[in-house]
Amino acid sequence: MQPDLTKVSSRKKPSREKQLASIDDTYELKGKEILFAFLAEHPAIISPLLELPFQISERFGLVVPKIELIQDEELPNWKTLYVKIPHQFSFDLGYEKLIDLLENWAFNQSSGFKKFVTISIL
Repeated sequence: MQPDLTKVSSRKKPSREKQLASIDDTYELKGKEILFAFLAEHPAIISPLLELPFQISERFGLVVPKIELIQDEELPNWKTLYVKIPHQFSFDLGYEKLIDLLENWAFNQSSGFKKFVTISIL
């Protein structure tokens, strides 16, 4: 399955419903309902999540990133979104591409994005 990046590239800011539909179309979601509830609580991270697939494709090619909300049962207020990037590269090259993504894009995002989103490779 290839991500449908055309749905997230409009110039006019889409409605929240359309933004969530774009996330649903672009990522492989695990626990969609709790993920969308979390995004409703933290809407500032939606725009970077919509841009992230473009950033990933520049480095990894057209892949479908996986996204999952992780909650710690012992720390109920601790939640993080894990974005996992599948790739066909050697571990070293995949890791190098991940570091480039983090240093040149992710670290420049909002503090909310950096607080709640963890990006890794598969």
